[in-house]
Amino acid sequence: MMPEFVQEFDFSVLYFLQSLHTPILNATMITFTFLGNIGLIWILMALAALISKKHRALGIRLAMVLIITLIIGCLGLKNLVARDRPCWLDESVIMLINIPKDYSFPSGHTMSSFACAFVIFRYKKFWGSIALVVAALIAFSRMYLFVHFPTDVAAGLLLGVMGAVITELAAVKLLPYLTGRFPGLFTEPAPASSGKNVSANAGLLQETSGQPRTPINE
Repeated sequence: MMPEFVQEFDFSVLYFLQSLHTPILNATMITFTFLGNIGLIWILMALAALISKKHRALGIRLAMVLIITLIIGCLGLKNLVARDRPCWLDESVIMLINIPKDYSFPSGHTMSSFACAFVIFRYKKFWGSIALVVAALIAFSRMYLFVHFPTDVAAGLLLGVMGAVITELAAVKLLPYLTGRFPGLFTEPAPASSGKNVSANAGLLQETSGQPRTPINE
């Protein structure tokens, strides 16, 4: 149960956001919340990266951080804290999306979004900058749509960063192991040498070995 002053602050922010509603903003926020549902946009990014050998290391990192945030947030803290959602407590607010059935704290959308965005930012700054903007809009949409308190979102952000750090620390050990265990996992195998190159290399080996070379009749 959150302290009363925290609850009052949270509701004051949410009611202010309700006053900002417009048809365009409503449609925009609904879209960004949809992208964050079950981590949809981040799961698709992870799958796309896993398909490509060039970006497979990123795909593995994204898969890892999504699993970590799922365990910490959705399976752990949500049920442990068991905080009611604002839309459960004030049913007078007109909802633009379906009312979620799980608990409020922390925001799973925010946690998975910022976790993935920070992982991407560490991999590629440009892509990561775009991902951070998307994550911020997803997080904001949860408050705008009256399904999360600001403190839920703040906690989700912090836990997402924590999940990204844990992922990076684990990747330092895991990725070199996978590279050694499966040499072709992240890069294309070296092309096979042609017969001409093999002959040239054999000749060079023979010459450097100190053995006499067979004279060539001209």
